[in-house]
Amino acid sequence: GSFRMLLGLLVMAFSPMVYVALGHYYSITRPMSDVKIWKLMERIHTASFVIGLVGPVFIASFVFARLNLMSKDAGESVEVDAWKMVISKVSVP
Repeated sequence: GSFRMLLGLLVMAFSPMVYVALGHYYSITRPMSDVKIWKLMERIHTASFVIGLVGPVFIASFVFARLNLMSKDAGESVEVDAWKMVISKVSVP
């Protein structure tokens, strides 16, 4: 596995916990004024947006590195090696 893939999946899996953490931090169970509610909603929206970007970015970087698009001299992938082996073993009569 890859650390980037793990990190991306963990961020995406635990992203709903942002609501719980911010709700607990700002004591959402207590009465609030309208201004405080708007500020809290803006912070929740911002945090959700950032976390919603971070997870897929980690996963995309994993996929990008896996496909060897970042550097061509990094060697060939396992799939390419497997296809080369299959092609070398197959003979046409």
